[in-house]
Amino acid sequence: MKKIISFSVLISLLILLSPSATRGEVQQSALYERFIEQWEFYFGKAPEISVQFEKEDQFPENQFKKIWEIYSQYLPAEEKISAEAAFRYHLLNDKRALLNALNSCFYSSRLYPQKNGGILYYLFAEEEIADPTIAPQILPPGDNGLKFMETLNLFGESEAKIRTMIAVFILKKIVENKILRQTSNTLPLMFTLTRRLKESEFMFAKIQTSPEYFLKGELKGDTKNIKVISLFLDRSGNVEKIGVSDGSNSPLLMPSQNGTLLLVIFNASSEEQGELLSATFWKDFNPPVSVVSAKIEDNFLKISVEESGGILGYKIESSKEKDVKTAEISSFIKSNGIGTNDYFFSIENSENSENNFFLKVYTLGGFAYKLPLYLEK
Repeated sequence: MKKIISFSVLISLLILLSPSATRGEVQQSALYERFIEQWEFYFGKAPEISVQFEKEDQFPENQFKKIWEIYSQYLPAEEKISAEAAFRYHLLNDKRALLNALNSCFYSSRLYPQKNGGILYYLFAEEEIADPTIAPQILPPGDNGLKFMETLNLFGESEAKIRTMIAVFILKKIVENKILRQTSNTLPLMFTLTRRLKESEFMFAKIQTSPEYFLKGELKGDTKNIKVISLFLDRSGNVEKIGVSDGSNSPLLMPSQNGTLLLVIFNASSEEQGELLSATFWKDFNPPVSVVSAKIEDNFLKISVEESGGILGYKIESSKEKDVKTAEISSFIKSNGIGTNDYFFSIENSENSENNFFLKVYTLGGFAYKLPLYLEK
């Protein structure tokens, strides 16, 4: 009597005998596809390699190890640690290297990637530069970020500007990851240096603020390459506004608000700076700008203002009636300084006097705020 093989048993035998089944390959890997996308952003076109996954590679960690073992051969040995940390951060949500890098910056008082902090170059390139044509030119970053810095210099950016941009980025990450100490300072506040600040060194204060006043500040001593970075945090501790100013600007002016101000004095140089540097910050309850009059004459908006100092300049914005969005309609005009000053802004569609007009005030502290304008008839 012939033995009849059931249909289900036959299918099982065919699966067992198939080449892919004997190898136990995982045919698709979303993680592999994401890896290639990340590689091509960081380094350009990825090497054409076929990676075979086995059944035991179904877990993301195992897949990543197999992919990294192959692709890391195309990177210099000294660059592998920071590159792997960046890939792990994106593909496996592994934040250990990032947190170590941020803690190292914070507790060494340096707003620049420290030893084994190379992941910060990768995240900066991705989040701040965000250009897939530039990233492969600055990554891998090189020893102590040398290639990273030199290439950005070739694009016309000064060392001080690059270091300041990196410092702001690191500060934002420190805040996002809750690394700040829970200390608080009060106004008036004074910083006095007994020595110069080292390369990318910073000092900071954390202040509770209120919209009842403006903050003013003044730096004395050697302010070359010294930057004042101000981060306003909302009640939840998230970064809401950022201002950057040269330490030589005086007086520094910052519109205050409910929340917390992280006030940072930073050396944006690879050399020691800040000989005999001191800084004072205080509350000022008087508005720095008061609009005396505003009137449209032909195609110009004439504005007379009373200024008390700390102002960089002005622009005009407008919005349609009941429209909360405003748009800039003039070029920037630099402030003439303390006193009563008249400014003439050339504006488009000036005949539409029903628009809401605003004076946008730019401060020496790196911020801007708006004042409503009430036009004379």
